[in-house]
Amino acid sequence: MDLFLGNQIDSEVFHLNEEESHHCVRVLRHRLYDEILVTEFQGKIWQATIVDLSATLVKCRITKVFRQERLTNLSIVAFGMLQDRERMEWMVEKMTEFGVDLVIPLKSERSMKSNLNLVRLGKIITAACKQNLRTKKPIIAEIQTIQQLIASHSNAQKFVAHCQEEIKTSLWEVVQSGKDALICIGPEGDFSSKEIELMLHNGFHAVSLGQSRLRSETAAIAACHIFAMKSELEYED
Repeated sequence: MDLFLGNQIDSEVFHLNEEESHHCVRVLRHRLYDEILVTEFQGKIWQATIVDLSATLVKCRITKVFRQERLTNLSIVAFGMLQDRERMEWMVEKMTEFGVDLVIPLKSERSMKSNLNLVRLGKIITAACKQNLRTKKPIIAEIQTIQQLIASHSNAQKFVAHCQEEIKTSLWEVVQSGKDALICIGPEGDFSSKEIELMLHNGFHAVSLGQSRLRSETAAIAACHIFAMKSELEYED
């Protein structure tokens, strides 16, 4: 079933917004009494029946809860901005599919100048959430410096993945389930030695994502996958 975004009016009634109503009726050709999925991206997806429709407003009757978010800890990825917009957008899309909760673009010494479009990235995140049937939409933050990042996430587990020669622990081995987790992924050219030292001095742990040397976007996705697998294991336990 297709997933649409809108507003829950009461315990039984749900309205699609105008853009979603148009997509539902004009593009996907849904008809009266079709079964669809609806969400506000606030932790629930409902199954619903279309009871009234037009190109600007689709009204539904909620029939049951289809999926409800289980309580998990936050997974946060901060990444050095990439020059290639398409690669950066692909990275954000895949991180969304793996369940990231907060995405933070980082301004660092070696970050490439990037025409970062937060509105466009927000639309990519929404599309990925709908495709993946996510009950909550991740937040994409404004661009931050490393100093700002350190100040705003003092209570999370903090990790940095970098390419410099140093003894590192596998992220899989060191990340603890049941706690918020933040990982910083360097830009093309990596973090500078000064930036790495600053993070390590402020409670970050240097981690490895495997034996291969990964591109920035691949490293971010690999970290999200590890966070997701740890969360799944916690849920099964």
